[in-house]
Amino acid sequence: MNTEMPRGSTPGPGTPLPGQPMPGAPGGPGMPVGGGPGAPGGGMQVPDKAGGLAIASLVFSLVGLLCCGVASIAGIILGAVELGRINRGESSVKGRGLALAGIIIGAVVIGLWLLIAMISIVTGGFAFEFGT
Repeated sequence: MNTEMPRGSTPGPGTPLPGQPMPGAPGGPGMPVGGGPGAPGGGMQVPDKAGGLAIASLVFSLVGLLCCGVASIAGIILGAVELGRINRGESSVKGRGLALAGIIIGAVVIGLWLLIAMISIVTGGFAFEFGT
């Protein structure tokens, strides 16, 4: 079947021009650009910045240096939650480094405080003697 139009003729209403998609076909007239949820480029858009939990994870882990590592526990938890959100696509990948840094720094801070506590207990480092 010959689909080419005779020379000098014009297409009728609703007839696509050669090389154009049919009306209602994907990418054709009347179809939304980008498709719906689940289509490439469609659905929920993830912001292109680091998530708040990733930043909070790093901050809490660093604050743990000042308060015997207690805040570092929260930093580790927040970092793990943010990594889960990133892996599920609910948060931007840009926060992955901050979340990992929060987890790693939090673990190092807790380890250092535990080491300091053990050394102090063994050597009696926290015992102050006031002699006369």
